[in-house]
Amino acid sequence: MKKMTKKQRIDMALRGQEVDRIPVSFWRHFYEYEDTPRGLADAMLLFQEDYDWDFVKVNPRASYHHEDWGADYKFFKDGISKPERISYPVKRLADLERIKPLQPLKSSVLREHIDALHYIKKGLQDKVYFLMTVFTPLSILGDMTETRDTLKEFIREDPKLVHTALEAVTQTFEEFVTECLNVGISGLFFATTHWGTYDRIDDGIFDEFSRPYDMRILNPVKDCPFNLLHVCKSNNMLKHLKDYPVPAFNWDSADKTNPDIGKGKEITGKTVIGGINHQKTLSEGSKEQCVEEAFSALDATGGKGWILAAGCTFAPSAPSSNLKTLREWVEQAKAR
Repeated sequence: MKKMTKKQRIDMALRGQEVDRIPVSFWRHFYEYEDTPRGLADAMLLFQEDYDWDFVKVNPRASYHHEDWGADYKFFKDGISKPERISYPVKRLADLERIKPLQPLKSSVLREHIDALHYIKKGLQDKVYFLMTVFTPLSILGDMTETRDTLKEFIREDPKLVHTALEAVTQTFEEFVTECLNVGISGLFFATTHWGTYDRIDDGIFDEFSRPYDMRILNPVKDCPFNLLHVCKSNNMLKHLKDYPVPAFNWDSADKTNPDIGKGKEITGKTVIGGINHQKTLSEGSKEQCVEEAFSALDATGGKGWILAAGCTFAPSAPSSNLKTLREWVEQAKAR
């Protein structure tokens, strides 16, 4: 088969059609560089240059979603430590009234990330799809409270007020996503974080407090070539979310409480992204274990409608030799 470009390879994988080789991408945080637009962009571009992935998942600091509402973080330069939350804006139920819509271009942190996307867009030279990471509005609001269980209590105590705050978050990120489109992103890496798991909520709560707002965030990118839904954590809601209007799904398929990669492909009927255990195999395992997991995913999916990746962001401490091994594997992998 004729060699494909990266975009062609992803396009064909998203259609479940034959590709010249298995597409691949992995993603991680670069904590020491995420506090400036240029630092984030340069880290993403260097990572892409080093490994030549088939798509780029822009991995900004998770807190960018809610810092402009008053959250404050301490950042570290050791390359390992996550930002530490110092303060958060919603300390009691009444504080939800203070969550108002923001204008991304006039908000410092949101604007910084739009600026970072401009740098990334220029550096990639239109050779590869790149996805901006955006959390669901329910997830963003949950990160503004003391704990995620705090937001569950607020939902029970005053659902109307929670909806009002969710409306403000949703309006803000509808506009933010539109600005990202103006930069030229290829789509969204849309993540449920802690709010797509039965360990925290049920279908009824999800359908009232997440789904309608999620659809509004996904609507501006409906014509993008590549959007994916990342369904986080254990006991995930993949089956309940299978109707989301995206061509691809990513989740921790190594978690025994979640569907494996083959079952997830069957459940969603869409392209699946994953196959590698990001916690044990990629970060702590051998090169041989990485290859064995990749072969298992190839066997489970048949190699069509599948992109090799991890089930989530991998740790900065993961050995580069494992990444390089998997990157080399896709160049020669054949079904067993």
